[in-house]
Amino acid sequence: MQLRLVGTAGVTTGGAVNRDGIGAVVRFTAGHGQTVLKPVLAGSSHASQNSLDLTFGMRGKHRGTVEVLWPGGVRNRLYGVKPFERLTLPEIPCSYADDWPSRKAYRYCVKTALGELRRDGLLTGQQQARLLRSALRAFRAERPRRPSPHFPFRSKHAKVLDSTMHYVDVGQGDPILLLHGNPTSSYLWRNVIPQLSKLGRVIAPDLIGMGRSGKPDIDYRFIDHSRYLEEFIKELDLSNITLVLHDWGSALGFHYARRHEDKVKALAFMEAILLPMPSLEVLPDEFAALFQALRTPGVGRDLIYDQNIFIEQVLPALTVRELGAEEMRRYRAPFLQPSSREPMLRWPNEVPIAGQPADNTEIINANSVWLSETALPKLLIYSKTGFTTPPALVAWAQVNLPNLQTFKLKEGLHYFQEDQPDAIGGEIARWYRSLVSTAKVR
Repeated sequence: MQLRLVGTAGVTTGGAVNRDGIGAVVRFTAGHGQTVLKPVLAGSSHASQNSLDLTFGMRGKHRGTVEVLWPGGVRNRLYGVKPFERLTLPEIPCSYADDWPSRKAYRYCVKTALGELRRDGLLTGQQQARLLRSALRAFRAERPRRPSPHFPFRSKHAKVLDSTMHYVDVGQGDPILLLHGNPTSSYLWRNVIPQLSKLGRVIAPDLIGMGRSGKPDIDYRFIDHSRYLEEFIKELDLSNITLVLHDWGSALGFHYARRHEDKVKALAFMEAILLPMPSLEVLPDEFAALFQALRTPGVGRDLIYDQNIFIEQVLPALTVRELGAEEMRRYRAPFLQPSSREPMLRWPNEVPIAGQPADNTEIINANSVWLSETALPKLLIYSKTGFTTPPALVAWAQVNLPNLQTFKLKEGLHYFQEDQPDAIGGEIARWYRSLVSTAKVR
């Protein structure tokens, strides 16, 4: 199917996007299968590579779903897309996932916008009715219990090297250490912590330079983060640790566990860095272009420092649901000043791709070898649409990692904790109890 986006600034009440739709992210799912994302990068030298006519394969399915994340955060969705359809989707400035006072208020907003588009000759009556049906269906689908935006934990700070690291510390017993990645913080774990704090002492730090941790004048390379994390663990005198890991937190956790296996009880991980990338070609084309841009001097700095792309586009695009205003405020808060965004720029440049950076390639390879040898209990949580651990990598782990259990989420792209916190917390809790039971039997 082919798709063209049309912004409706100046056409609809509240329309904010220019006619070409640049800056939007399109997510297409054929049937209940794999999701494909195609962002249109605003303002970078790579924007010209993104055709305004987007093409998606149906993968043998008879129906598909299109979702558009418009610049500014509005989400629109169209169900029932058929093979070979050529669609033009206008910006409807009424996000189905916003906190509407009622279905009636949302329906009024959508009907008003569609009426304005119809009067301007941009929609037929049939198209108007189809878009309204899809909008109301998306509204209904979003209404199940949403993850809470609240962070009801007391903040603590540990003196670490020349700076401080913020963390939360809830519960009692053996430590369960939760490590996040880019561009998040301990806030990512807020809806998982309550389920685990019944089982042990849950500690969720903000990596150095991120969240509410200090921002020392360092390079923020992987090895810098590792050094601060190791000192943090020493400062809290942690041992018999169960590591719960996500994104770059996984590489840091594996690196620590490999060198301090005597202090680690078990490993749970999701969207984890298990192997170096042989090349950018293993990524979908649109994300290969994004990573290439982020690793290009000048271009990457513009995307991070000036456009704040990881917070404003990548984080929302790789979350299935729409993040609410309070959630986005929390994620933006550590990086309000462009100068504070250096960690977000450094992370994509630390990914080992085609052997570079050489030191990180060596570390990730060593982690991989160790994971294939250690008998430590392991839990891999994944989704068939996962970005960092797609099905092929999950299959590799199932063959190569001993003492591994796996758990498949119903949905998820990368930031699983924002979409499936109850399932994640519940499965880790079940697995953790099984470890305790096994230890008692022995």
